[in-house]
Amino acid sequence: MRHARIATFAPLALLAASTAHADPAAMPLRPLCTADLPARCQPLADVPASSTTPGPQFAARISVANCVAMESMSKLDLKPDALSIHTLDTAAQQSLALLDEVILKGDAHYREVARAARADLLNGMVVRIRTVANDPKDKNGIEHRLALWTNAASSTIAMGPSCPAPEQRIAS
Repeated sequence: MRHARIATFAPLALLAASTAHADPAAMPLRPLCTADLPARCQPLADVPASSTTPGPQFAARISVANCVAMESMSKLDLKPDALSIHTLDTAAQQSLALLDEVILKGDAHYREVARAARADLLNGMVVRIRTVANDPKDKNGIEHRLALWTNAASSTIAMGPSCPAPEQRIAS
């Protein structure tokens, strides 16, 4: 009789334990408005209607953010000046907002993916300007402006571990 009671309550205990350890930051997002996206990026916003977890919504946000960044930045005629830095920063705002939303509301896995994508986007912006400048001695005085992006990229990565600690890699 005692074993029958344990067998009856064991699934409930397991459910309660898994719910208690659920990530409180994982929240579903409202659907993306595809009308606001470049045509090439619109299909990436589709989330299967059959999805029962928020994961596909987070994945779609990250994919759309990367696509929008590529589309908006590929059309820019950049120069090594403050106006181009501002233009590039403006072009990245929608993508950064999407990634920030995943970082804020996603589960641990998608937060980490969004952090890496955000840092890559910011570092890519630095590379774009430095490539156009081709100025190792910073005669145009842009490096202090680019430092804002490199610092933001470093801060994004510092929000969470991107790789296991060395002692964890050795033990594996």
